[in-house]
Amino acid sequence: MRKYAFAFLFLLFLCPAQSKASVYEQNNYCYNYVASFGSSASLSCIFPTAVNSGKVVVTGHASDLTSFTTSCTETCVCPSPATQTFNLSGFIHQEFICYADITTTHSTFTFTITATVGGARSLMLEGFQVTGLGSGDDGAAGANNANTTNITTTGNNEYIFSTCNTTNVSEPFATGSNFQVGKIAPSDVNNIVNIDMGQNAATTGTYTASCSNGGSGGVVTEVAAIAFTTSGGSVPAVHIVQRCFVAGIASGGGCGLSNVSSSNKLLYNFYGQTIAQLSPATGSPVCPANSYVTHNYGGVNFSTGMCYKDGASGNFGATASCGGCNVLAVTEIEIAGLNTGIDTGSETGLAATSGTFTAAASNEWAMYSAQDNAANPMTPASGFTYIGTWFTFSGCCNGGTQQFMLALEPNVPSGSNSVSYSLTGSTTPVMTVSAFVQSATAFVGTHQIISAKNQTEQEPDGLISVQ
Repeated sequence: MRKYAFAFLFLLFLCPAQSKASVYEQNNYCYNYVASFGSSASLSCIFPTAVNSGKVVVTGHASDLTSFTTSCTETCVCPSPATQTFNLSGFIHQEFICYADITTTHSTFTFTITATVGGARSLMLEGFQVTGLGSGDDGAAGANNANTTNITTTGNNEYIFSTCNTTNVSEPFATGSNFQVGKIAPSDVNNIVNIDMGQNAATTGTYTASCSNGGSGGVVTEVAAIAFTTSGGSVPAVHIVQRCFVAGIASGGGCGLSNVSSSNKLLYNFYGQTIAQLSPATGSPVCPANSYVTHNYGGVNFSTGMCYKDGASGNFGATASCGGCNVLAVTEIEIAGLNTGIDTGSETGLAATSGTFTAAASNEWAMYSAQDNAANPMTPASGFTYIGTWFTFSGCCNGGTQQFMLALEPNVPSGSNSVSYSLTGSTTPVMTVSAFVQSATAFVGTHQIISAKNQTEQEPDGLISVQ
C-alpha cells in the first residue's frame, strides 16, 4: 500500500475585476508528528528562524484525543467552529485550525498542543507563516464529519483556509474551487492523510471546503474551514509553487503534486538509510551522480541526493524505495521561474554540516536539503534561507530526533560558495546542494505563494501578483 504524504501547494490566482492583493507563505514552515501521544503529554511545532510579521496558521489532527489546550509564542486563537470531533469505534478524532497574529519580532516561534483528556495514538501538527491576511478572522468558520463543509463569508476578497483529514487507500486531493496548500501523512498511521487547502472568496457568499476520498470501510473524513480578510502584498517571480513530503517509511512510498505546469521545474530531495532508488510515477528525473552522498555513521549508511524534472504536467507523483532501510524521506517541489536543466558542476553531496559548491554564473538559484539526528532544531547558515523543517523520526538510529530541512539562496555569486547549517549535537549529517539558472529578470525575497490558481499573469516589473 503506497503511503502518501505531504504536499505543500503554493499557487497563483487572477480575477480581472478586483484590486491587487496576494496571500503567500513566508519561509517559516514546520511539521511535527508523534505516533503515540500519551495523556497530559505535549507536542510542539517550531519555527527556528525569525518571525516578525503576518499570521501563523496551524492545523492538526489527533487520533484518540478527547480534548486539548494550546499555547503559542503569541496569543493562539482556535475558533470552536473550526474544530471537528468525531467518534469512530470508540476512538475520538480531532481536526482543528488555529492561528496567531504576529505583533512583534521573535527569534523563534513555537506552537504547542497539550493533551488534557485521553491518550492519542497519533498527533500531527503543521504550521506556516502567512503574509497578506488581515488580523483576526472574519467570524466565518465551519467543520463537519464529512469531506465537505460550507461557510459564509462576511466581506469581499477574503481567503478561506481549510483542512481535511481522511483515512483511505488512495491519495485524496482538494476538489471544487479549493487548492491544496499542504499534505502530510506519516506512513505508519493507517494511511491517515491531512490536507490543507485554500480558496479565494471574491465576493460575500457561501463557499464549500471539500476534498476527495478514495478510501472505503471505516474511513474517517473531517473538514474544518475558516475565512480571513486579505491585506495585500507582492510575490516574487521565482517561487515555490507546491511541494509534498513523505517520511518515516520502512520500505517505500510516494507523494503527489496536482496540476503541475509544464513550464515549471520539479525538484526531488531524498534521504534514507541504504536508499536504493528514486523513481517518479510518470517519466524519469535527471539525478546527477555528484549530488549523491552516502556515509556510514555507527555502522549505518546514511544517504541523500537531489534530482530534477523539466516539462512535467498534470498530476505528478514521485515514489522511492530502499531495501531494508528503516527511514526514508522524499520531498517533491514545483518551482516557477527557473530555466530548464541544471548548472552542471554545481551538484554536490556532503557528509558534513558545511562545505562548498561551485556556481558557473552569478545570480543563480541554489537549494540544499540536509538531514541530521539531534534533539535541537537545525538552522541554515552561509546566507541560505530556511524554507521548511520536518521533525518526524523520533527514536531513530542513534537516538534523538531525525530531522529534514530545506534551505535556499536566491542569488549566489559565481565561483566557489559556502553551504552549511548549524545543529547542536549533530551526529549523522548528510547534505545535497545544486544551483539553477533563474529565467525571471527580477527576484524579490524568498516568499512562496499560497493563493488559488486559475489564470496567471506576469507584471512588467517581473513580479507575479494577484489581482
